[in-house]
Amino acid sequence: MDASAVLKLFQQEEGVPCDRCNQEFNPQVLRTHWKEKKLLCEGCFSVVQTGKLIAPEIKREISEIKKRRSMSVADRLGARGVNYECKLCGYKFVRIGDWKGKCPYCDRANCIVPAITAATLVKEVDEIV
Repeated sequence: MDASAVLKLFQQEEGVPCDRCNQEFNPQVLRTHWKEKKLLCEGCFSVVQTGKLIAPEIKREISEIKKRRSMSVADRLGARGVNYECKLCGYKFVRIGDWKGKCPYCDRANCIVPAITAATLVKEVDEIV
């Protein structure tokens, strides 16, 4: 819809249909959506702007991605991850399996030991008892 057609619509006194719900409105209350390039009533415009038109399964997937991003690396790795600590600089990190490499922070070799956490202490006590 070009600018002259839109101007003619706004000069009309009768109702103009919303391009989404087809209800007629005064042309002065309709809004143009920048992406869809349609004339929308206030209700339809707010639905389009807030993203309520996104399919529920896509919303769930977005929610899961946001949840995973907000979790720490240790939480994402879960039980598979092993906590390590550098004896020299004190840097703590999580890896899956044995770690024989250098410290990812200070880049020194032969200084990585499994970190002692509350969970590892509880495991050791349970094995003893």
